[in-house]
Amino acid sequence: MNSLNNKPSTKHRHNITYLQEWGQWERKDGYLVREKRRYSFCGDCGYRKNLRSEEIETVGGNDLQMHPINFLNASEIKIANHILKELYKSNNKKRWNSWKDSLFKKWNFGLVEITIDKLHMHGFIIKRKRKDKTRINHWNLHCILFNEDFMVSIESFLKINKVKKQKWEEVPFPPLSPAGLGNAKILFDLIQTNQKHYNNNGGALIECINGEKLVFPKSSGNAYLKIVRGLHGLYQLTLSERHLFLREFSQEFFGDTKLFSRNDRDKVDRIVGDVEKFGLLQSRNEVLISGIFEWAWNGEIGNSRAIKNYLALPRDMVSEIKLTQWQGKKLLIIENQDLFISVAKGNVLNKNEWIILFGSGYLSAEEYTIIRELIPLGLQQIYFWCDLDPYGFLITDNFIKNTNTNIPIYLFGFNSNWFSKLPVYKELLQTDKSEIDKLLKEDIPFQIKEVLFMMKETGFKGEQEFFSNFLDRKTFEKTILIESIRLI
Repeated sequence: MNSLNNKPSTKHRHNITYLQEWGQWERKDGYLVREKRRYSFCGDCGYRKNLRSEEIETVGGNDLQMHPINFLNASEIKIANHILKELYKSNNKKRWNSWKDSLFKKWNFGLVEITIDKLHMHGFIIKRKRKDKTRINHWNLHCILFNEDFMVSIESFLKINKVKKQKWEEVPFPPLSPAGLGNAKILFDLIQTNQKHYNNNGGALIECINGEKLVFPKSSGNAYLKIVRGLHGLYQLTLSERHLFLREFSQEFFGDTKLFSRNDRDKVDRIVGDVEKFGLLQSRNEVLISGIFEWAWNGEIGNSRAIKNYLALPRDMVSEIKLTQWQGKKLLIIENQDLFISVAKGNVLNKNEWIILFGSGYLSAEEYTIIRELIPLGLQQIYFWCDLDPYGFLITDNFIKNTNTNIPIYLFGFNSNWFSKLPVYKELLQTDKSEIDKLLKEDIPFQIKEVLFMMKETGFKGEQEFFSNFLDRKTFEKTILIESIRLI
């Protein structure tokens, strides 16, 4: 057979077939571009003639897949959801031709065009264009398709197949490394015993160390699996001789700081007798606080000026000390420890004006004690900075219900602007979704409802540790005062 690019043979009439195929993606001016190559081909002699390309595809060349809520506004998100949902049903030109007219009737043409352009620029949508035969070097939009390389991101945005079992739900009893003696052996035997129960009855019963049996009804959902995972987590802590508090334990073994709750911990405590001896600490041993203050204890006077950044007060000491002087008039309660430390060490707030307290979720009796002592010392305003999830508002609301005070209480960092600029998002759990639905029915500030609605629409929430990079010493205090939402 002759070369593909040889001259036409004069010995026979060519048996011509016309073929076309998409070429490789090439980067041009920030976009990826590929041509649909057309050529004629003789099946007898191999003669091939390249024809002019009449169709191209383009898509944004960003390597980082950003979530659409990071580059679309609220109106554009609704349009993007509609477009991607329709393309997801059938990713071909017929789908585009059949519904584009109705799309332009439903929304403003310019807004639709902007949304498509943004999705295209960030890689979610491919534009297929055809050569305009009446104008030189001009291509007309023929159709749009979703980028299948962005399938996971698109399904996440559309909340498709979002209920995915985690590995610990699919394999409740993974193989265990052999245990030695002591607490590890106790947990090893306990897990093995309950694995036998699981194999016999499919996961409805947990046997405790003392022989008591706990029954989990089918209506309890994955409660049984969470307890089994908790036991495996304790076993791993015991083998490695480590200790974790509840949030860290939940993050390490469940992938979320709130998935393994205090109620779950109490159940595990009932099963093993004492979770602390197996590495799961009941609560933090200190109250972390930053500010300028003095206290009296056992006849001695303490001064926070002698401590750099923040002070860790032992919890069993809090009820015994008496706060005698406090410099700041505003209290900022931060739910996340990493963010608390970033604020305290970064000196982004004036310590003569502010007190900073680490809250770690719902406040404990010790934190309430400190706040009650601050009030007669001139405390004027209380600000909560919680995770961007439904519990962030619930934590603040719980404090209001349990505190009889006329001091103004604010919620900071809980608006659509903060939610939109989060660099990292976490998927909502079913418990999160249930709480959001409840809150949306209540009479709460519209700014909070707007964020909750965005969570529900996108299927995502945010946690505070991701806000560390947003701290600006020059503007942070002003931002708190301007953007906080007053609740009472």
